[in-house]
Amino acid sequence: NIDESTYQTCHIQPECSCPFICPSITDVKTLLSESHYPVMYYDETTGSLTIHSEDEGSYVAISHVWVDGLGSNTESGLRTCQVKRIDEYVRKLLPGCRPAFWIDGLCIPKEQESRKMAIRKMGDTYRNADKVLVFDESIRTLCFRNCPVEENVFRISMSPWMQRVWTLQEALLAKELYFEFADGIVPAHDLQRELKEDNTSRGFTTIKSV
Repeated sequence: NIDESTYQTCHIQPECSCPFICPSITDVKTLLSESHYPVMYYDETTGSLTIHSEDEGSYVAISHVWVDGLGSNTESGLRTCQVKRIDEYVRKLLPGCRPAFWIDGLCIPKEQESRKMAIRKMGDTYRNADKVLVFDESIRTLCFRNCPVEENVFRISMSPWMQRVWTLQEALLAKELYFEFADGIVPAHDLQRELKEDNTSRGFTTIKSV
């Protein structure tokens, strides 16, 4: 649980002082009013966000919990370092495609009417995404290749991300689910495969069900 009156959107590193970056609130509201929802493209050259409709190409949906510091809204935006981090991963997940992504901290406005429209579309947002990428600070500290698969699965099952009801929907709707580990992005099916190879599938039902 968080207190929105004192909540602060975080940098990746505490010593970072990069500014916030925001998309066009007008363009976001326009798409929502036309029964679409926005996806973002970060332009490295200009350092700005370009907005597109979800039906214009592939995109990655980000699943996270606000306690890790990625909570925000369209009007306030996210720290530039966080947007660059997302963009870096999305480029890896969508090679050869425009690296578009959706995250609530940029794509859901604070203004109530537009906010309601965006929230009503969240099921489709995750269902239609080519891939869903999970950010959770407790998972991010794990080195996938150096830890036993049972430990990785256990730590995911006990993570803040797994304790939230809405993330259950986000993962269940995902066509392909990925987790951010300290040593890179790991597909959920890699965890499943390793568990099967070890002939110990107990505990995976938690990940499989989300």
